[in-house]
Amino acid sequence: MLLYINKQLVDLDSNQTIAQTKQVNDLNSLDNRQANYTNKFKLPKTANNIRIMGYLTLAGNNSDIPYQKNECSLFSDNGECFVYNGWAVVTDGGDSFEVAVYDGIIDLYKAIENQNIASIGLEPLEHIKNLDAIKNTWNPSHPMFGKCRYILADYNGKTGYRKAGFPFPIDKIDIDYLVPSVNVAWLWDSIFKNYGIDYSGSVFLTQQFKNLWMTYPKGIITQDDGTEIFKANVFGNANSANIFNAWKNCLLRYTTDDTAYLDHFYEDPQHYRLTAKESGYYRINLKCKLNNREKTRVFIVKNVTGTDNNYLNTLSEYKYFIHDLAPNTEYKGSLTVWLEQNESFSLMMRHENANGYVVVNGNPEMEVTIYRLNLAAMDFAGAFADFSVRDFLAEVIYRFGLTLFKDRYSGNYEFLTLQEILQSPEPIDLSRKLVKKVSENYIYGSYAQNNWFRYNYNTKENDHNDGCIKLQNVNLPDSKEMIKSKVYSPEKDRSGYLRRNGNIYKLWEKEIDDDPDAEEPVTYKSLDKRYYFMRSEKTEKPLLLIFNTTQETSNVSSYWTENYWKLSFSDSIADYYGAIGTLLNKTQLVTAEMYLNDSDIANFDFRKLYYIEQLGGYFLMNKINNYIPGKPVRCELLRIASYSPDADARKNITMTKVVMGNFFADVYFTTQGNPQAIALNAAKASGEPLSGRTVDPTVSRVRYAFNVPGVYTISLTADGYTTPAVQVTIPGNNTILLP
Repeated sequence: MLLYINKQLVDLDSNQTIAQTKQVNDLNSLDNRQANYTNKFKLPKTANNIRIMGYLTLAGNNSDIPYQKNECSLFSDNGECFVYNGWAVVTDGGDSFEVAVYDGIIDLYKAIENQNIASIGLEPLEHIKNLDAIKNTWNPSHPMFGKCRYILADYNGKTGYRKAGFPFPIDKIDIDYLVPSVNVAWLWDSIFKNYGIDYSGSVFLTQQFKNLWMTYPKGIITQDDGTEIFKANVFGNANSANIFNAWKNCLLRYTTDDTAYLDHFYEDPQHYRLTAKESGYYRINLKCKLNNREKTRVFIVKNVTGTDNNYLNTLSEYKYFIHDLAPNTEYKGSLTVWLEQNESFSLMMRHENANGYVVVNGNPEMEVTIYRLNLAAMDFAGAFADFSVRDFLAEVIYRFGLTLFKDRYSGNYEFLTLQEILQSPEPIDLSRKLVKKVSENYIYGSYAQNNWFRYNYNTKENDHNDGCIKLQNVNLPDSKEMIKSKVYSPEKDRSGYLRRNGNIYKLWEKEIDDDPDAEEPVTYKSLDKRYYFMRSEKTEKPLLLIFNTTQETSNVSSYWTENYWKLSFSDSIADYYGAIGTLLNKTQLVTAEMYLNDSDIANFDFRKLYYIEQLGGYFLMNKINNYIPGKPVRCELLRIASYSPDADARKNITMTKVVMGNFFADVYFTTQGNPQAIALNAAKASGEPLSGRTVDPTVSRVRYAFNVPGVYTISLTADGYTTPAVQVTIPGNNTILLP
């Protein structure tokens, strides 16, 4: 054999044996993925090898070889490449150097070792939570769209309320208790780009992957009531030093001895405006008793440049404290303004009808306090710092039942489901390679009769979104937790949020004060480290967004709501682990000796199925154990109970989504192989068929109209193949996304 470490040919003893074990996904257990490896072997301490090892073990050396990635390639004597750009790990330096070689998926797992999601660069997600930020995530032309989205859901905070309107009520939503979510597909792609690794796999083209979102892991609202930056309680008329009353436009001049406000506002010698040094939200609190004779309007104006009454008469009233303050009435209120850097605001009063004069008996009693609001910064890097990249990849790999295959030369990682492997169209015949069958086992690996995939729960005894692979073998242990997700399940109880039967993704804990006189009977405690998965579903309806922190509102005509379609582990198991259950229910793990040569080992494809005539069936190659050139090698083969290469050949039409309207359903689909005839089938939930309709094979959408409310099923048939049926509820206003 020829072994290169860091592109240098090392010396091997002529009798040195390097045994190789080949595997990609040991079906012995579902909770890990494996790399290829060799046995530990020895390198003699020749002058060449000592030099390659950076003079390791010599007195005074400072070699990094045992602590770094040592690129390694291994070739057979006849030039077959066993390992290309693998890892050589030096574990001992006694009489000789002890080395083991790894390749396959180790590159990926070493690259992400001890890395968290924050390390990949989440700057494109960073923002301040406000109305514009939320709407930006719903705008297809905004850079945030598709990466980050505010999905309307009950996060167990103040969920919003309804407003009476005509002809229908309009929902109001308090955005302070919303959190953003990051698109899993974008995050996945960003991780691989960050490490310079290419990947592929048909599962990444499905709606189940592309429309998968992970929430910001903690409840965040405005951090506090703001920072006090200005206070004054002496006010006069800017138009006159002595006379306050009998003015149509009363521009107020403040007096204060506190110079601390100059940290935030530029000094104004005339003291009738405050000019912001920084852009931001400013909350203005006003307490006053004007001693006014008639009803008075109190408001603010922006960017005043003079005090002449004719000029002041042209100014628009930017925001009101009060329209009609009654005579000699105490008032207490606040409003919030956004100021760009170098914008100013001033305080004014006018008569209620704008034509009369403001008449005040003496100077008014007034106190103005201004706060700089500290809005919630959505710091994804900080929030995701405890979620490792490895854990995130595991969440995707386990959820979709994926196996990783690394291309030796390109470094591309291909992700396949077991079902895709089992549908291999060209099994390879290994019959001539069989030497003998060694054993056949019927209890396999670390499985139990009930193999659980479990979520995290806020209520520990809950398990409503867990799933289980059940094996019909009473000789196995009763139960085992196979996969434990870091992600939380929504609550078992449902919510009427937005007048729909939705899920509760708990990011706040409600604490109820038993004191009937309490100012706030319910307070909301923010929770942390609560990652949730959800779908995003667009709803075309008017909605009023309210930001109580800044007292802003905004009307929108459409928005995005949560959906938990296909996210329970029982759904994942049904969609992606059915083949595992079939394989393991009547396990036959055959250990056989096979005579494989260097070319077989160098080019072995674990994505293929293999046929062995003497063993009477088709097999998955689970592991090739300790291959030594020129000798038979023991192989673990998992028998496929039944295999038909044409089993899925007629799957020439696929439904992708169903969009429900009031009394109709639009069915979207794709076709393969140019089917000549397509039909839409509809039936009542009881199974009673409705009249179907033919579909033009050149289109990608068909509409079916219903006459009465109810629950129905819809499917499509093309050239003899019928898709799985989808259940719809009429009338409806939602979208069902299909894999």
